[in-house]
Amino acid sequence: MRKINTLIFLILCFSFMLTSCGREAVRITREEAMPIQNAIDGVLGKDTALYRSAFPIDYDTAVEGEEAMWKYENSTVYTDFNGYLNEMLIGALEADRVNYGKNIGMEFIVESVTEIDPEEYPSYFKSYDDIYVYYYTLDISSVEKAVKITGKLNIWGDKDEESSAAEFIVLYINGVWYLHPMYYYTTFY
Repeated sequence: MRKINTLIFLILCFSFMLTSCGREAVRITREEAMPIQNAIDGVLGKDTALYRSAFPIDYDTAVEGEEAMWKYENSTVYTDFNGYLNEMLIGALEADRVNYGKNIGMEFIVESVTEIDPEEYPSYFKSYDDIYVYYYTLDISSVEKAVKITGKLNIWGDKDEESSAAEFIVLYINGVWYLHPMYYYTTFY
């Protein structure tokens, strides 16, 4: 009996060690970069509300209003935008599992934050033409500040990992930082 208890104890200890030795993601703490963390957490947690909060409210509303684009996607009739977006987040995680294995982790390591002048980046501001929302125009007058955030995007699973340079444009609108709308359908996929 004592051998069985000792064996069970060792198995439990070994199991605990395996489950607790997973890699912990570095969390973003810079205020300007928090929308990137929200998008990462939204994807990993399949949390559409958190993912959507990373983007300007007017853009998110405009995307949801483009029913013709999302309502009948892939021969599926979606009754609400969150259902559609949730399927996209699940698809992103599935693609990550194929590429990296189970236990997906993701982090963005901020290396620099540089304020940018919208006049120097017309394709992101004045001439921004969104390919997903036909009638959306970025209200440049509402952008109080814009920054370019560069760093390393790391993604891993139990069979592989990848690290690549990444750059994001982040906008300060009405006292809140948001990812530029151009990342809505392309971030972390």
